[in-house]
Amino acid sequence: MINGRNIKDLEGKIKIKDNDVIAIFPPIAGGRPFKGSNMLDDDFPEALQVEVTNRCNFNCQMCIRRVWEARLQDLNLDLYEKIAKSSFPLLKKLILYGLGEPLVNPNFPEMLRIARKHLPKDSTITISTNGSLLTPEVAKKS
Repeated sequence: MINGRNIKDLEGKIKIKDNDVIAIFPPIAGGRPFKGSNMLDDDFPEALQVEVTNRCNFNCQMCIRRVWEARLQDLNLDLYEKIAKSSFPLLKKLILYGLGEPLVNPNFPEMLRIARKHLPKDSTITISTNGSLLTPEVAKKS
């Protein structure tokens, strides 16, 4: 079940290739999908979480990453920019982390610039980091 809908209802509507990572979020909830740039503001989420990488520079004992078999990869910058153009203008909050360390992605500073370009001025960007890669040089780039 996704947003109260059986996953079978989505067959044929979403094309998934091997190793693709997808996220389905409220624009399709309630059977009212948005069309291109004509998004329905009432159905659009206030916050969106984007996993910019599932890689990490740590190997913590308690982390789920120790037992999973997912291919380690960074989010493609072109895909991120497409998401930013279509989704960020209506957000109040953007969350840039998941199961990986965001600063491991070499495109992370550019992702922040893209986010700032497409988000409303009063929105927020949240990240969670282990801090080990946060240097003054990285902070200046971001």
